[in-house]
Amino acid sequence: MVSPPLRVRSAPGTSFWALLWVGALANLSGCWTVGPRQPLFGGASRDAAPPPTARRVQTEPLVVGGAEGEFGGPKLEAAPADKLLTRLRDTAPGPERALILDELARRGVANRELVLRARDEEEALHELLVSLAERLGQKRAEPQRSVDAPWVEEKYRLALERYAAADLFGALRVAEAVLDLEPDCVLAPKLSALRRRCQDRLLETSLVTAELSTSAAVITPRDPLQITLRFKNVSDQPIVLHQAEGATLGVVYVDYEELSADGTRSRVRTQHGVSLPSPKLRLGAGQIRSVPVRLAGPHRRLPPGVIGRYELSGRLRPSRMEVGDSTASRFLVLEARRLAVVARKDLELAQAPRASFAKAVEKANRGTLAQRREPSRQAFVSAVLYGQRDREAALEALIDSLSQASSPLSSALCAALSRVNGEPLSYTRDEWLTWWTQRLARPKQEAKQPSDPPRAE
Repeated sequence: MVSPPLRVRSAPGTSFWALLWVGALANLSGCWTVGPRQPLFGGASRDAAPPPTARRVQTEPLVVGGAEGEFGGPKLEAAPADKLLTRLRDTAPGPERALILDELARRGVANRELVLRARDEEEALHELLVSLAERLGQKRAEPQRSVDAPWVEEKYRLALERYAAADLFGALRVAEAVLDLEPDCVLAPKLSALRRRCQDRLLETSLVTAELSTSAAVITPRDPLQITLRFKNVSDQPIVLHQAEGATLGVVYVDYEELSADGTRSRVRTQHGVSLPSPKLRLGAGQIRSVPVRLAGPHRRLPPGVIGRYELSGRLRPSRMEVGDSTASRFLVLEARRLAVVARKDLELAQAPRASFAKAVEKANRGTLAQRREPSRQAFVSAVLYGQRDREAALEALIDSLSQASSPLSSALCAALSRVNGEPLSYTRDEWLTWWTQRLARPKQEAKQPSDPPRAE
């Protein structure tokens, strides 16, 4: 079942989950399904509206419990708990949120673990965002530091950074070492929560993995949005995934944006339920099986001269997982995959984006203003495609070309730098060049971290 498109709202802060914790913990338990997070370092804010000049894709509110009808009532009561919590996180304060909380509380004591896991993950995200704000010059309002062990906070941040970089073993080792040495430190609850989250995710990947794959890295507006769910049994025992009757196996989130060389862009998000072809999926030890998924996407109306970009992610929740003679209950996280959409005339640029970029820059630096416009646009498209293959190499090529570029090429290159670097805002040529100089001056290990946005002097 495909739900209506959902306009993305910003992730709630700690205060929201504190409300959820106080209002629902006493009556809840179970499993937690979280929606995709906001980008932690750069990238578009989930609640940022498209620029006024960008083409907008019309959206409708998501109805909990079904794609039609009014909110609440039988549809609310029939909605799975994980779907209700995903909706709860994406909903602004108001009557809808209160209805969801009341419904979850009404269901009794079977969902306590669900709230615990939700709280743990939100606390980890909150700390990462606080750390990012400090990197951007914002001081902590209330430093959380252990009096008897001031190094604990530093190690906690290290564990968070490793967790954010998907180094689960590294994050787990740091968290456990600190808790062994300072079990009563101020940050012990947060370290324990992070340890539980690492253990959960490691367990997920020790039995069966699931990932999204696409038929091509670049498509045209005439091509369908077709993806494949690929399951792999990484254990030494047979596994059977069960899908409840009348339910979906999980959801795929589709973030789609359209990018222009003038710096404007539009963005929309939809979510799609995915199902197995049969109620059971059997996987022998080491076996791989694929399930095709065909989705309807807005890329078929791609305007001329614009490049589209998909980011596909999701989460699966089998109703039951049989592992040999035992039963497990786990989420399967679908890591993000990117897919570009170009007009047919730009397909040649996608075949060799590095060479196409160099050729377009050369043409855009000579001729009349009218003659330079199309090569500048081609340079933008090529740079975005190049960045999808090799982000660091694309950034270096963009900076090298920007230093000698004139209008309109300089504007296109600045826009491409924002898109490749994951920045929602636009910056001037001088700001980008200053940013690059400062970036090169950093230690090599720091330069590998997600980039800070440029700042005007």
